[in-house]
Amino acid sequence: MVYALCNKEMTEDAIEQSYQVLSSLQCIVIDLLAEQAQSNRAVRKRKYRLRKKPVNSFEYFLSKSIMCLDMANNFHEWNRKSRAMFGLLMQNMDIYNRLRKELERIMYNVDQLDDEEMIYDKNFIIIPESDLIYDENGECVNADITQLLEFEEYEISEFYNWVHKVSEREGLLIGIEAKFNEIQDIFFKRCFSLYRELNDYCKKLRQYLCSNKHNLKSCKFYREINLAQYVCCKYHFLKRLLERVGEEEKHIAKYDAAFKGNRWRSSDDKCSSL
Repeated sequence: MVYALCNKEMTEDAIEQSYQVLSSLQCIVIDLLAEQAQSNRAVRKRKYRLRKKPVNSFEYFLSKSIMCLDMANNFHEWNRKSRAMFGLLMQNMDIYNRLRKELERIMYNVDQLDDEEMIYDKNFIIIPESDLIYDENGECVNADITQLLEFEEYEISEFYNWVHKVSEREGLLIGIEAKFNEIQDIFFKRCFSLYRELNDYCKKLRQYLCSNKHNLKSCKFYREINLAQYVCCKYHFLKRLLERVGEEEKHIAKYDAAFKGNRWRSSDDKCSSL
């Protein structure tokens, strides 16, 4: 026979914090998806206008380059605004790590109790019957019996598991992990989608420049705001745009761990210099 003195407040606090983290992460997911949807609508409108341009023409690649640079600028602006969100994300990650370590300790204690070993848990004190001291009147002098729960030794592990709500806490932590993964997927997919768009643009424009080099060099490019102001030939103007987009491509790639790990591996090569 053993007795147990337990405090459920720590368990209830842990569960409440888990729900708070889940709610906070869900708000982040909603914000990210809403912003992504807005960005996708803007890109679709640009691509629709782009269809009106003759394919493989100077006007087409000029408009496409402006679209790619706008997409890169929007990504940088989104990333700048997201700093506060990432700060909140790190706070939730710290809470999650603490809750996970606490649950690991509890599950270790469950295993110890299954093996009939002693445990240390200030919120669940186990008192063997032999440790209780009684006076001649049969009154316990070293513990308040009214506060103790009585168990057979084989029941204590199951009760310990129940008191700490191990199954519920495991489910909550799994849900939190899923939200972290969802947030990571949204960010990485946006990085990869933008990188692929810029990479595809570089390839097509490079091929266009190589195939139309002489014609483009013979054509002058003027600023639209002042048709009398000569800028350069169309070839060098597009080449400058290619260099700018190529720089953005490399910059975006740094954000995406896929290009250093194995998350989304692209078989396409990056733009090489002309």
